[in-house]
Amino acid sequence: RSKTRLKEKKRASAKFYCDVEAERESSTDGDVPRVSSRGSGSDRMLEPTETKGEDTDELLEMAEGLQKEMTQVLVDRQKKLLESFDSELSAQRAESESREQRLGEEKESPSLMPRKDLPSTHSSASEVSWQGSSEEESDGEETRNMSLDEAARHRRKRKRMYIARELASSEQVFVDALHLLNKDFREAVRAASEERGSPIVPDDVLDQILKHLPHLVDLNEELLGQLQERVDNWEGREQVADVLIKMGPFLKLYSSYIKDFEAMTAALVEAKKKYPEFQKVVHNFEQSTRCRQLTLQQYMLKPIQRIPQYRLLLTDYVKNLEVDTPEYRDACSALEIVSQVAQHANESMRLGDNFSKLMSLQNRISNRYEVLKPGRTFLKEGELMKVSRKEMQPRYFVLFSDSLLYLLPTPQGFYRVNYELPLSGMKVTVRPQQDYQNEFSVYTMKRSFILSASSPEEREEWLSALNKAIEDNIHRKSSFHVLKKEGSQSSSSSELGREAPVWIPDQRVTMCQLCTSGFTFTHRRHHCRACGKVVCAACSSHRLPLPYLGDKPVRTCDDCCRSLQVGESGEHPDAEGEGDLVQTKERKKARGILQEVAANDQGSSMSGYLHQWWKKAWKRQWFVIKEHVLYVYRASEDVAALRTVPLLGFQVGAVKKGFEEVPREQLFLLEHTGLDPLIFYADTPDLAARWQEAMEEATKLS
Repeated sequence: RSKTRLKEKKRASAKFYCDVEAERESSTDGDVPRVSSRGSGSDRMLEPTETKGEDTDELLEMAEGLQKEMTQVLVDRQKKLLESFDSELSAQRAESESREQRLGEEKESPSLMPRKDLPSTHSSASEVSWQGSSEEESDGEETRNMSLDEAARHRRKRKRMYIARELASSEQVFVDALHLLNKDFREAVRAASEERGSPIVPDDVLDQILKHLPHLVDLNEELLGQLQERVDNWEGREQVADVLIKMGPFLKLYSSYIKDFEAMTAALVEAKKKYPEFQKVVHNFEQSTRCRQLTLQQYMLKPIQRIPQYRLLLTDYVKNLEVDTPEYRDACSALEIVSQVAQHANESMRLGDNFSKLMSLQNRISNRYEVLKPGRTFLKEGELMKVSRKEMQPRYFVLFSDSLLYLLPTPQGFYRVNYELPLSGMKVTVRPQQDYQNEFSVYTMKRSFILSASSPEEREEWLSALNKAIEDNIHRKSSFHVLKKEGSQSSSSSELGREAPVWIPDQRVTMCQLCTSGFTFTHRRHHCRACGKVVCAACSSHRLPLPYLGDKPVRTCDDCCRSLQVGESGEHPDAEGEGDLVQTKERKKARGILQEVAANDQGSSMSGYLHQWWKKAWKRQWFVIKEHVLYVYRASEDVAALRTVPLLGFQVGAVKKGFEEVPREQLFLLEHTGLDPLIFYADTPDLAARWQEAMEEATKLS
C-alpha cells in the first residue's frame, strides 16, 4: 500500500510539471510563462499510467529541468525591464541637466519674473505642489525597489529640496520688488526732477514714503546670497535653517516697517495730492512694464506679507525633516524666530484695529493668499454651517469691504482659502418658513450656497453686514459708466446659466421636481447645473454649456434646456443628449389638485414640519396651509402633495390623553363630525400655538 501511495504522489507531481511544460510551449517568446493548475487534453495524453509503464523518476527530473528553465526566463525578463528603466532614467537625467543649464543662462539677465524651475511667491500652493509631484513621478522607478520606509525618506528628501528652492526663488522675487521701490522708483523721480530742473517732491517726503527700505534691501540681498549658495550646492550640504537663524535678529527690521506702514502710505497719498508732477510720475511708473500693472502700494505691502511666507515655508520644511537630525533642531529654532518676529510685529503695531485684524488673518491662513490689499477693510468673521447635498458642514467666513472669503480649517490649526467671492453681483436672500429661520442663501457668479447661523439673531447680523457691504461696494464705484456696467451685469446675472445656482439639498426632496416620480435606490437624484433643482436621470439627459462654468457642457434639466435653447437663433447649437427638446416629454403626472401648490409655495399662510399620528406611528412631514386647505408633503421641496385636507368645517382642539412620550402643550388635533381626528405635535410649544392659530383661521370663511 505504501508503495502504491508513493506512486500516486509521484504521478500527481509529474502531471503538474507536465502542465507547466504544456503552458511553456503554448506561451509566446516575449511573455513570462504562466503556471496552470488545470490540465488540457494534451496533458492527459502525457499523464502516466501503469499500463504504459512510464518512469516516474524520469518525469520528475524533467520537471526539475523545466522549473530551472522557468526561473531563467523570469531572470532574463527582469534584466530587460531593469535595462529599460536605466535607459529612461538616464534620458531624464540628461534632460534635467540641460534644463538646469538653460536656467543658469537665464539667471544672468535680471528680471522681475521668477526662475522657471523655482516657483515664485505669486505661485499658488497647488502650483508648487504640482511641480514637486511631477518631479517625483519622474523618479518613481527609482523608489520601486526600495522598502516603504526608504521610499518615504526619499520623498521627504526631495520635498526638502523643493522647499529650499522655493525659499530661494521667492526671496529672489522679493528682493527684486524691493529694488523696484528703493532703486527704480527713486530713479524715475530723480529723472523727472532733472528734466524739470527742480525737485518734483521734497527729498524728506520721498524718504518718508520709502522709509526702512534701504535697510531691508541690504538685509534681504545678504539673505538671498546665502540661500542661493545653499541651493546651488544642495547635494553636498542639505542645510538651510542655519541661514535663517543667523539672520534672525535682523528680521526685526520688519517690525519697524510694519509699525510705520500706515504713515508711509498716508505720506504717498498726500504727496500725490500736493505735488501734481509727482502724481504723474507715479502714474506713469505704475503703468510701465516694470510694475506689471501693480500699484506702488501693492509693492509696499510685500515686506508685510514676507514674514508669513517664511513661516509657511519653514512649517512645510520641518514636516519633511527627520526628527533625530541637527537640521530638524535648527529648522525648529528658525521657525520659532520667524514666529516671534511676526508676534513682535503684531505687538509693535499701532495702526488701528483694521490693519491689526488683517495682519492677524494673514498669519492664520496657510495657503499663499494675500489678505492685505490696498483699500481693503475688515468687516466681520465667524463660523457658519454650509447646507450641502447630504449634511451640514462647518465653514469659516470672513467679510471684507470687497469680497467674502470662504475658508476651510486645516489639521495644523490654520485656515485655507477655498473661494474668494467678490461682492460685485452678489445677492443674499432668506426663506420665510419657520423651520429655516436660521438660514440664508448667497448667490454669486462663481459659487452659490445655503448657510445656516446658530440663531436667528446671528443670521440677522450676517444679513445686515452682507447687504451693507454690497451696497457700499456699489456706491464706491463713483463713475456713472461703472455703475451702469454693474447694473447691467446684475440684471444679466439673474438669467439662467449666468450665475451659479443654489443646489437644493437631497434630503429636502423625495421626488423628481419635474415629473414627480419618487426617488429610490435605483431611481437616483441628479442636480440641474442651471437652476439647482433635483431631478431624475430621464428629466436631465441633456448637457449644455453654461456661461458661469466657462461654457463647459454640464447636466441640465429638460425645462432649463428648453429655456436655454430658445435664443436669437431659436436653438442652442451645443446641446448634447438624446431626444427632441422641442417636443414635450411624456411625464408621470400627479393628480392636478396635488400639484396646485408646491411645498415651498411663497403665498402660503403657514408652512413647516409637523409630526402626525398616521397608521399607529408618528410621521414627520411637511405641511402647508393655503386658502383653507392643508397640503401634506414628504419633504420641504417636493412639487406634489401626498394628500390634501379641506379645513373648512374642522375644529382645532387639545389632545386630552395618550401619547405620554410627547409633552401635552405640543399636542393638538383637528376633528370633524364623522371623521377620525387628525393628531399632530410640533417641536416646541410656541410652534404648536402658531400652528393652532393658523389652522383655526383656515377653518373659517373670512
